[in-house]
Amino acid sequence: MGKAKEKFKEIEPFELTGQFLGFSAAASYKLKYLRLQAETGVYLIKIPKEQRLELYRTLKVGEQLRCVGEKRISETDHHRQVTYKALEIGINPEPKQEVAAPVIRVLICNKSDCRQQGSEAIARVCQAKGAIVQFTGCQKQCKHAPNLVIHSPQGKGRFSRVSPKQVSEILDNCCPR
Repeated sequence: MGKAKEKFKEIEPFELTGQFLGFSAAASYKLKYLRLQAETGVYLIKIPKEQRLELYRTLKVGEQLRCVGEKRISETDHHRQVTYKALEIGINPEPKQEVAAPVIRVLICNKSDCRQQGSEAIARVCQAKGAIVQFTGCQKQCKHAPNLVIHSPQGKGRFSRVSPKQVSEILDNCCPR
């Protein structure tokens, strides 16, 4: 018999420290999220309701933040979603020494065709190579999924139908170590 798609949730604690990049609006146009540049990438973190007003008034782009909260992982048959919900956000009084920003930025389509063809595996490879990963909306090349754009010191390149292994080689060529 056909079972309905099962959805389960894992909840894990997280702690991130990084640079505040700005606020982000939800579908209702309310500023419920902040963007944080940590050593492992850029994160979209939901702000606790009781801290929103205070943070809107006091936070400045570039400040060092420490976020503690829950990382929620939900899965269906074809989709895995990770969300971050802060329980506590604080301004880090002693920022770490400036971490050299990654010189490669990768924009990865996260719409259905690209996601089904492995965009999340590609994102993990890019993050492991030290690139800044940002998921985007549709890049209008659905028949050639997965799609990504790489910004590096050598320039900008658009890539389609790539595997995680190919992305690893592309990144090695973009910025040899």
